[in-house]
Amino acid sequence: MPPSTSLTYSDEPFSIRKRRYFFRNILDIDGDGLVRWKDLELLLLRVEELARKDEFIRSKMALIGLWHNVTDDEISETEWLALWNETKEDKDEDSMVDHLFTLLDPSGDGLIDESEYVHVLTFFGKSKQEALTCFDNIGRTPLGEPIFAIDSKRFLSLWKEFFYSDDPSSYGSYLFGLIDDFSK
Repeated sequence: MPPSTSLTYSDEPFSIRKRRYFFRNILDIDGDGLVRWKDLELLLLRVEELARKDEFIRSKMALIGLWHNVTDDEISETEWLALWNETKEDKDEDSMVDHLFTLLDPSGDGLIDESEYVHVLTFFGKSKQEALTCFDNIGRTPLGEPIFAIDSKRFLSLWKEFFYSDDPSSYGSYLFGLIDDFSK
């Protein structure tokens, strides 16, 4: 069943809008409103083209384990949102963040630079301009000074801002694209 089009996102806390965005634009590859194992297989196929082989295999195994900890069948958008209420921040989330950082850093130098970030976001259907705009926002220190690459500690901070902050101007709000894009 596709996501409801009658929802008014402006009435929701911004953190929930971002979680919906992540569900629709990153996880629900086929756009049917449900995440099934086939969606994750398609996601893995996309990511495999970007990642180093050793890191891809490690991340794939972690994703399989995480999936079986959460469900054996499918997850609706409503269930996805409920999972965030149940789990909050835990070690599974930290592991997922670590794997995602590694996949976004195909050079393996421990930093995600602008070109790596733009490459990954455009690979997921974002325009180059949108990806550059997002990097201009996430590529900043907590004090707002520009940086040229993001290390894993900063990435974790941005992740937490993305999923837990209701502040639309927080740098983490730009981590996966421009949030008001609910085109999917």
